[in-house]
Amino acid sequence: MLGLIDAKNVSRETISEKNFFEDAMKLSDFIKNNGLTQENAALKLGMAQSTIANKLRLLRMSDDERSIITENKLTERHARALLRIGSSDERLKLIEQIIQNRMNVESSERLIDEYIRSNYKISAGSCSFSLINNE
Repeated sequence: MLGLIDAKNVSRETISEKNFFEDAMKLSDFIKNNGLTQENAALKLGMAQSTIANKLRLLRMSDDERSIITENKLTERHARALLRIGSSDERLKLIEQIIQNRMNVESSERLIDEYIRSNYKISAGSCSFSLINNE
């Protein structure tokens, strides 16, 4: 766990897999309180910037999602995979399925892939845009 954070006592080993949402909050607070960019925080903490970004993305989940994920001991990888779904309500439905079926990360990712394919169909010809010249 990150505990009281400052650049002198934080290392990548202090981040726990058990309470990754709490760690993400502490990481976010560390960045805000020190006026850092993700890149600067990564350097100070000895982590990759992508790791920082992935941990901060977890904070997009609602309190309900976080509680259910934590209580049911789903992993950070489960949570990150679920973030591919834009709606909290949709994610909650998938979380329920994952828990009921005791799905590992790989199975959960397949479920999410299938959900995306069947619910977010976008055909190549259906998207259009125009550029407006304001000269």
